[in-house]
Amino acid sequence: MSAEEPQLVRISEVRALLAISKTTYYELRNAGKLGPVLTVGQRGKRHRKADVEAYVESLLTDC
Repeated sequence: MSAEEPQLVRISEVRALLAISKTTYYELRNAGKLGPVLTVGQRGKRHRKADVEAYVESLLTDC
């Protein structure tokens, strides 16, 4: 993977990173807080890790 390619994480990895349920994940995704969902292949769904990290940062700055 080159430096320009974004690191992608699976939905299960997003949920583990944020320690959230499947329902909460879909609520955040539908609200647009986790960035766009990228399709990899025919069925794979991924998020950019940077988008997920940006969401975490936004939570920390709101405190």
